[in-house]
Amino acid sequence: MRREARVICIESKSAEIHDLNSVRSGRHHELVSLAREELVCGDEEAALEKCMAALRYGRSYESLALAGTLLAILGRQEDSVNFTREAVESAPHRADCYYDLAATLLEMGKPKEALHWAEQGVRLVSRRHDDVVDFMFAVLVETLVELRRFDEAEAALKQGRRQTDDPLELLDSAEALLESRRRRPSLRLVVTDTG
Repeated sequence: MRREARVICIESKSAEIHDLNSVRSGRHHELVSLAREELVCGDEEAALEKCMAALRYGRSYESLALAGTLLAILGRQEDSVNFTREAVESAPHRADCYYDLAATLLEMGKPKEALHWAEQGVRLVSRRHDDVVDFMFAVLVETLVELRRFDEAEAALKQGRRQTDDPLELLDSAEALLESRRRRPSLRLVVTDTG
């Protein structure tokens, strides 16, 4: 009898934990959906508030990536990078976060760090044919241009063009950036003795 009571008690506790996890997961997904709706309506602050509330219920790729995007939009790049890195760690097969991370780091003036993530993202999308490919190659070219590695940027541009039809014309913009920076002479400060 006593053994039977323990088994029932354990099964009951297990069911309660399962129910609690289901409630938490449901609330998490509900808050992420509400955050997306707020973003579509143009209220990034409200969207971030809902997203942060969702993160208290669980740290899914979707909530981490959305938090990173919202923080970048709101100009909080350091926080954006932290959340986006965590999103990459939680779903390393998702190339869109590699793009977000590289683009944010580039915007922060950290092209060497951006290059690492852009190259990883390009490797990840090397066999795909979707708009993420365009974004990855565009940010790679932009990063290489910022580093003044023009020949590598041109090679990446050619590889990107071979791999995609670029319906968003992102690679055209990357090519224009490459050509304008390549032609711009480097300015140097020269100190001379005037006598």
